[in-house]
Amino acid sequence: MNRHLKIDSDPAAIDRVENFLHDAAVEAGFDEDQCGDLIIAGTEAANNAILHGNGGCIELPVELEIKTTKKSGKRCLILAIDDKGSDFSEREVADPTL
Repeated sequence: MNRHLKIDSDPAAIDRVENFLHDAAVEAGFDEDQCGDLIIAGTEAANNAILHGNGGCIELPVELEIKTTKKSGKRCLILAIDDKGSDFSEREVADPTL
């Protein structure tokens, strides 16, 4: 399975993300709990891309891509989220656990 969704950086678009993730989870054969987990994780990540990655600039898109693959004989679902924010170095970010 390969699925792609492109949205504006508008928090109102999260409904589209939720539907996209739900449909992918059902197609992948996830049970109800797994489906819910994917929706929570995916909508949180998309919301972060909208608010922090793109700074809420509605003209900048956020793109989601879902792929399924096999690893060690098990089917895996990979969710990639791309925003247009500037890159940063992990070394320059303060340790959030301090």
